Amino acid sequence: LHHQNVYSWTSLICGHIQFEQIQHVFPIYEKMQEYGVHPCSHTFVALLKTCTILKDVKKGKRVHIESAQNGFRNDVFVNTALIHMYFNFFSPSEAQQVFNDMIIHDVVSWNALISGYGQHELGHEALKCFNQMQDEGMHPDAVTYICILKVCGNKGFIEVGEDIHAKIKRQGFLRKDIVLGTSLVNMYAKCRMMGKAHQVFEELPVRNVVTWNALITGYAQHGLSNEALKCFKQMQTDGFSPDAVIYICILKVCAFLGSLEIGEDIDVEIRKQGLLEKDAVLGATLIDMYAKCGALHKAREVFDQLPTQNLAAWTALIAGYARNRLGDEALQCFKQMKDKGVMPDVVTYICVLKVCAIVGSLSIGEDIFVDVRNMELFQNDVMLGNTLVGMYAKCGALNKAQEVFEQLPVQDIVSWNALIAGYGQLGQANIALNLFVKMRTKGIIPDWVTVLV
Repeated sequence: LHHQNVYSWTSLICGHIQFEQIQHVFPIYEKMQEYGVHPCSHTFVALLKTCTILKDVKKGKRVHIESAQNGFRNDVFVNTALIHMYFNFFSPSEAQQVFNDMIIHDVVSWNALISGYGQHELGHEALKCFNQMQDEGMHPDAVTYICILKVCGNKGFIEVGEDIHAKIKRQGFLRKDIVLGTSLVNMYAKCRMMGKAHQVFEELPVRNVVTWNALITGYAQHGLSNEALKCFKQMQTDGFSPDAVIYICILKVCAFLGSLEIGEDIDVEIRKQGLLEKDAVLGATLIDMYAKCGALHKAREVFDQLPTQNLAAWTALIAGYARNRLGDEALQCFKQMKDKGVMPDVVTYICVLKVCAIVGSLSIGEDIFVDVRNMELFQNDVMLGNTLVGMYAKCGALNKAQEVFEQLPVQDIVSWNALIAGYGQLGQANIALNLFVKMRTKGIIPDWVTVLV
């Protein structure tokens, strides 16, 4: 270009962001300044987006200062980008301060504030903003409603959700916004009102795969597996092709019901569409389905055919062997996984520790304890800590079980039960009963497991 102005420079920056070449963004910005070209509001929006992606708080604050110095302190676009950035930096108070300092609040900035609070599970704050927005005379748009319906679903604010549903119907939004309709179905499903969710679904003039997914997932999550399967079949009858998300949901339903035949049919569909090569989670879910249906040879077959055997796939296979009391096979898989250079996570460790407890493999359990202690995992994960206590107790190493128990940051009913059961099983009834008394003095209420022990 003969003349490189702020718009061509900004286009270059945006292009690098779009194609995920983030590392070039700030060098381009610095070069732009060297050429004496002053940034515009769109430049700062792009830079703030880059800081958000990089999670670079220091650079984000620097861009915030520079945007103000360049005269964009009251620019709606820049301030909205700042709100998004600070929420992504887990700084709701700074996001709120940016909003408070704005002279003009438009619906986009309100939406940024509401969605930010929603993303951080600050439902009451999101609802407060939603009400304040309307009190100040600003009318919500479809995006606002989508944000607040998500909050209502996550927090169980069903009365607010129903009021919003009524407003949406009055304003005729459902006739033209499929995303809003899907959000409404999802909100009712999360609030355990599947009758209302299905009613809204039936009234929608247009549906897509995402809408079907909201309904099917709702039924599956609330244990209404047969209804989920019925919707899945109806969806296909209506001419919709399921995506990986729906297949994952239905495979979990098949695993829950033990419906091997339906699971096998879905396996055929998945392979025809070539989805196993594209979605690692789908492969792990298919392995898990076969394992829970007792078809371990099929689970292993799927595993061996995966183009990439990632941690989720290995963990699903190990868990499958463990669930079917094939401890030696599970431990062999665990060894193979580590030999292949795949590092276990907390879920894998918990699964293998349970196997060690079943087969009495204290040596492998101790190796895992060394690993999780070095990585400082068990101090930060209650379930992992409890599983370690249970493993040592069931392997008869009560001193080690007691040692791990004492190191736990939180000693809940599960960890107390594991320790008490360990002493009880080895005939040390007095110690077990003393622990029971001590547990109660700590304010831990016994459950049915404690009573059985």
